[in-house]
Amino acid sequence: MKFYKRDLLKKHFPAMECWYSLMETLCRDSISFVSVEDSPEKNDCVSIPKVNEFSLYSKDSGRSDKLGTCQSVLNKIFEKLSVIDVLQFKCKEELAGEFDWSVLPKDAHPLGGDLPPSRANRKCDQLQSIIIAVRRLAKPGDVLVDFCSGGGHLGIVLAFILPLCSVVLVDNKSESVDRARRRVERLQLKNVSLILGNVNYFIGNFDIGVTLHACGSATDRVLNKCIVKNANFVICPCCYGAVQPTTNIQYPQSKEMQDTLLTQSEYFRLAHSADQTHDKDNEKTPQGFKCMDLIDSDRALFASSQGYKVSLCKLKPENCSPKNNLIIGSRR
Repeated sequence: MKFYKRDLLKKHFPAMECWYSLMETLCRDSISFVSVEDSPEKNDCVSIPKVNEFSLYSKDSGRSDKLGTCQSVLNKIFEKLSVIDVLQFKCKEELAGEFDWSVLPKDAHPLGGDLPPSRANRKCDQLQSIIIAVRRLAKPGDVLVDFCSGGGHLGIVLAFILPLCSVVLVDNKSESVDRARRRVERLQLKNVSLILGNVNYFIGNFDIGVTLHACGSATDRVLNKCIVKNANFVICPCCYGAVQPTTNIQYPQSKEMQDTLLTQSEYFRLAHSADQTHDKDNEKTPQGFKCMDLIDSDRALFASSQGYKVSLCKLKPENCSPKNNLIIGSRR
């Protein structure tokens, strides 16, 4: 693997240089790097193309303005989708119930992930429905993968309460993976593996895939990864307006929604409106939840067509997050 002068790399490609330094530290004995420190002067001329900035983790005002929020257009979309029964996957088994957080040591609790108490309590509320659902699905010997795992708030709890299962934490941020690693080491958990990387590049086999608030298309990458690996899943989506088509994922995903002749542009307008779940007194909030349910019904219909029994549930308590839908799938 060849690189130009190190200072040039650091100047123009700081994230790549950081990754290169990490690989040098971790993989020096197994990976050979060739550093072209004596490259010709002509190689010092690096042209950086100008591209539109896009992040799954921030609001894209350009995309929002382009889509617009014309109510008449949205009403036409609702009319097209009137044949989609959003109640057909309604959760038949309540996920209510309190998970006993007091049984956990601090480093397994969200407080151990350096969250302030107010945020930690909110995180506990968001996690407990997922934990209850995973417990119902998991069997001794299962491999669980927590995609977009962050600092390990979900995966570490699962590893602690399911000691006969193996848990893999996958995240693309080195700071988050390092934070999770420190917690795992302090807890001396032997059933946890950590991977720094994107969902797309995870190739291992597993039995249950989980994710809490995977942003935009990351939710669909996780869903599709579970389907390909024949794994059960417990998925809480987020950032509906950030969905973008990929090489392997096009929208709508389900045949039922495709048959309505909903265009991809209309789908993205629907997804954008699904992020309008404001406070309960805002007039847009009911419409936002309706859009959320339609997007997640598309996901549920797609998974159902791939041989899954699917339920659309809610996090309990529902006010723990405006993005409180939970998609649960098990192989028939």
